Amino acid sequence: MSDHDGLVAGCALLAASRFDAARVAFARASSADPADPHLVGLVAAAAAFAAAARGDDRRAGRLGARARRRLDGAAGAVDTGPLRAALTDLDPVDPPRLAVAETPVDPESLSLDALGRAARAVAAAGDPDESVVADAARYARAEAAAGRGRFATLLTDVVVGREAGLAYGRLRSLVERRRARERDVDGLF
Repeated sequence: MSDHDGLVAGCALLAASRFDAARVAFARASSADPADPHLVGLVAAAAAFAAAARGDDRRAGRLGARARRRLDGAAGAVDTGPLRAALTDLDPVDPPRLAVAETPVDPESLSLDALGRAARAVAAAGDPDESVVADAARYARAEAAAGRGRFATLLTDVVVGREAGLAYGRLRSLVERRRARERDVDGLF
């Protein structure tokens, strides 16, 4: 059994060519059943694309073959047909777009929960500070309730890799200011 938001996060990251982060998201989604061949195949597929993006064709080929073996005949929430086909070429410039529970995943329009999961996976894969993106995801939910969206917009930029360094810098600054405000309020009581 896997979690829906984790699978959506992994599929979004794969589509955005954030392969190491996709591997993290799929691995975290599989934590309930780490032996599930569908989930193991998704993790291996993301790792294969990551190896291909780094130019390690030999490792990419081995991981791609392992992913295909795991995904062939394995049932799960992710439609892996396009992924299995893409594992033949392993073109990191044109990764497949996948669907979860028959709903296509668009990295630009994730739910706040899936966006938070994707951003934390990007952080865990070595980019930004995971505590900053975790707090940013929490603040994004609060902003959405108030009809605003700066945090969600910046998190999306981090997830899809659109000027991610600049977006993360702005996000970190906003999070630090919000944390300072929270500390100031806590200090009053």
